[in-house]
Amino acid sequence: MQLKGCNYRSAILYGYAVPVTEVEEKLWAMEKITNGVITDRWAHTRLPPNKTEMTSTQVCFLAILTFSFFPFST
Repeated sequence: MQLKGCNYRSAILYGYAVPVTEVEEKLWAMEKITNGVITDRWAHTRLPPNKTEMTSTQVCFLAILTFSFFPFST
């Protein structure tokens, strides 16, 4: 497994968030988030998520107004 997308110590995002309520959009976002951390992980999970998993997982759309980050230094 290859980890990716974890190259920062911290990031601060300012904006407005709204919950994603459409099932298809939520599944799409969950796949992108999962694969963004570990390549192809979504394909190796139990699919589709069951009703309990879907209702206990909140996905939000974030309209970013501004941000700051602190790169990881070696």
